[in-house]
Amino acid sequence: MKPQNVVVLVVIALLCVGVFFLLPGSPGEDDAGRLPAVMPQFAKSDATVVTLTAKTAKLELRKRPGAADRWDVVEGLELVRADANAVDDLLAALSRQSVRDRIEYAEAAANIAEYGLDKPIVEVAITAAGQPIRLRYGKLSREGVNAYMDTGEGTDVWVVPKDATDLAVSAITGGLRSKRLFDSTAFDVAKLEVLKGGVTVASVEKDLSQLWTMSQPFKGYPNPKSFETLLSDIVNAEIDRWIEFGAPDLAKHGLATPAYEVRISPRGEGKAPEVLYVGADDAGG
Repeated sequence: MKPQNVVVLVVIALLCVGVFFLLPGSPGEDDAGRLPAVMPQFAKSDATVVTLTAKTAKLELRKRPGAADRWDVVEGLELVRADANAVDDLLAALSRQSVRDRIEYAEAAANIAEYGLDKPIVEVAITAAGQPIRLRYGKLSREGVNAYMDTGEGTDVWVVPKDATDLAVSAITGGLRSKRLFDSTAFDVAKLEVLKGGVTVASVEKDLSQLWTMSQPFKGYPNPKSFETLLSDIVNAEIDRWIEFGAPDLAKHGLATPAYEVRISPRGEGKAPEVLYVGADDAGG
């Protein structure tokens, strides 16, 4: 075969390959019939409200305005800081559910109870980019690693990994409340103040050279290692248990006139200090 003929054949082959990949879909395959890669389709960063319901139990989460990854749990009329990592895991599972199969409603309608969607294990309502998304999770599929899900009554049934179901049920059971007293970490702190009876009894902050300086109870420099250990103990303190949400009577907890007030000022301009009021000892001391 002449060299020029070989070149012509190579060019034709390359053109065929290019046309194959540029054309929408492969021969005999319709785009409309393809399964989506994930279901539902939303970006977890767009989510602002998530409500989980399982039988009579309910958990509502709201993203803090202006915050990228700060969420609160709604407790009656109160907002309680949510566990940011747990919320992120839940949203990641919900937004990355790979579709394993789809059963069109015309076929699924007679078997809704078989899929466990007549009485869902858990229902999820999401507001993402201002749009509502509804998900209902039923029984596990035969292999036990996937679950049946639909997007409301009269919709197709999807087979997706059971991860989101497990995390949603766990969230309702555990409450997703963060046990940390403060949002800030020790690294974020620019100033620590302790007040007693409205009077500042301790004040330590970082100066321009990033050294801790003390102005109360005396002016000077605290031992860096000892102070940072103390600061870490304060900032990383965890909640043992919740006694009351939105407590109307602070006096019974010794919080009408707190014994101490602890103020943590985060680094950065315009950031409000976090304030913790210390009341009376509980019955166990």
